[in-house]
Amino acid sequence: MQAFFKLHSRYLSEKDSRRDLCWEKIQTPDAHQIISYNQLPMAADPGALSKLAVLKFNGGLGTSMGLSSAKSALEVKDGMTFLDLTIKQVQHLNKTEGVDVPLLLMTSFNTHEDTLRIIQKYANQSIKLTTFNQSRYPRILTDNLQPCPHHARDDKEHWYPPGHGDLYDSLVRSGILDRLLADGKEYLFISNSDNLGAVVDQKILWHMVNTGTDFLMEVTNKTKADVKGGTLIQYDRSMRLLEIAQVPSEYVDDFKSVRKFKIFNTNNLWINLKALKNVMTKGDMDLDIIVNPKVTANGQSIIQVRSAHNAARKLSQTCTANPAGNGCGRGNKALRQCSWNHRSPLSLPSRKVLFGPTFD
Repeated sequence: MQAFFKLHSRYLSEKDSRRDLCWEKIQTPDAHQIISYNQLPMAADPGALSKLAVLKFNGGLGTSMGLSSAKSALEVKDGMTFLDLTIKQVQHLNKTEGVDVPLLLMTSFNTHEDTLRIIQKYANQSIKLTTFNQSRYPRILTDNLQPCPHHARDDKEHWYPPGHGDLYDSLVRSGILDRLLADGKEYLFISNSDNLGAVVDQKILWHMVNTGTDFLMEVTNKTKADVKGGTLIQYDRSMRLLEIAQVPSEYVDDFKSVRKFKIFNTNNLWINLKALKNVMTKGDMDLDIIVNPKVTANGQSIIQVRSAHNAARKLSQTCTANPAGNGCGRGNKALRQCSWNHRSPLSLPSRKVLFGPTFD
């Protein structure tokens, strides 16, 4: 609960001084902040795969798909779920390239049992599978800003998984980060469990290795269907990720438009694990706070406070954008890359772009 107490304390201290974004100051990232995927050289060191691990965000329920179970448990084809197909993708990579890339699944209290049920069939197969639970945070009552649950055993409706922003703390708390480094892993590719187009791209991995980049975000051209995902903006002389929960209500339609915002965050990330270890050793990252107001089934007004994992203030601003269609599951692909103290943009051919900062 230490991470929650820190986040809650920050929220309370910043609540009265928090200001909405000045919409007029928001600008589209400059062209030089985007690096095209087409500019990336072919991978020159196949051995880089031996330093890679793959992680899937696997904590979400499939409520938007009509499910009450884990989203990754949805059957996609021939009796296989998102999770089954993801495992087969990593197995295929390992067999084709002669490597042993491990697969990590970050679950929540909502999805952990579903995940274990599905992956038990792979216990004796040639793939290293690791599951770990992200944190569990108490919902906050809107009227007095106190936690809903009174005891740790209170019903789970009083709790929520804090989402992707909990990634860094959970990697440290679970011991996964130290274990990966001890096993010689230096890079982590992260994506959503229901994104089967998010596969390991060796050109991007080689770019990470060759340039010493600490963090990459894959982004793509925004379409009219991309109404909920984040976008990249230029604000106060820095590159930032803007999510819909941060948008003032009067500008939501503007945010959903493709006229003003042309970049879409795919939530595919590449992270240098040594750089992450260095940052977390100094103290956790100062991530942007996002407040989600909700109403419970019994009509109680609550808020859920979370942080944006790909909006670390200590990341630099480098991005790349690309107009073709590889890697992220859509066409035009681009990258935003940064060191953990410097961001710069990068763009790819397909619908994928990478944004990457460095840890500092």
